Amino acid sequence: MSSIADLIVGEFTKKFLYPLLLIVCLAGIGAIPIASFLLPTVSITGQGNSASQPTVHYPEGQCTADPKDITYLKAANLPNTATQDTTTLPAEWNKANRTQQDLANAQACAGAFVENYNSFDYRNLQTLEAAIPMLSSAAKYRFYKGSSNVGASIRTDASWQTKIQQRKLIEVAQIQNRPALSNSEFDNNTLYITMVVPYKLVQQIDGQTTVQDSSETVLLKSIAPDSQNKGTGWQITDYRESQQ
Repeated sequence: MSSIADLIVGEFTKKFLYPLLLIVCLAGIGAIPIASFLLPTVSITGQGNSASQPTVHYPEGQCTADPKDITYLKAANLPNTATQDTTTLPAEWNKANRTQQDLANAQACAGAFVENYNSFDYRNLQTLEAAIPMLSSAAKYRFYKGSSNVGASIRTDASWQTKIQQRKLIEVAQIQNRPALSNSEFDNNTLYITMVVPYKLVQQIDGQTTVQDSSETVLLKSIAPDSQNKGTGWQITDYRESQQ
């Protein structure tokens, strides 16, 4: 009986254990990579699958900006009726069962994001992340970790933070006018829209103040509204600045 057991153990060692040890040893000296099927697949939110990066899950964000709380510089002295948006909603909005109120919420979301993202104070570095709760999980990942071809936001870099403290940099963004809807797409029961947000940027460096006009393109994604909060139903999925 013992000879049969020895034979089984010997066959197992030759067929399975030795090859596995050989793979590990060769991988250890850099001869060949360990076969992918021997490694666990790690899921990274918004970035597909990868076995070379740790698992990082960021919670989904949501805007809670009430349109009534958003102030537009160029509309500040106009009657309320003149500041109401009369944009005709594209057909994609009807497919998504979205209304004029949803448009107002989206504009407030985009405006609040741009205002918060572009306003910070070197004396409180937490202001660099004031707008991050509005981002989708994937957008948060790109902000903190970057993507395959773009690094993390410079705002997360300690050396850059030191520079703005040395220069005593303060920025304050004020939304110039109501964000303009520039594109709408309805896909897989989700409405994706693009807003262009004009804003005035007041910048103070070492006590010297400058003012410039700029704009930012913001991409939003529809999500289920929160009945307990106003201004919900949207999250920011991407943003890119364009100087005027």
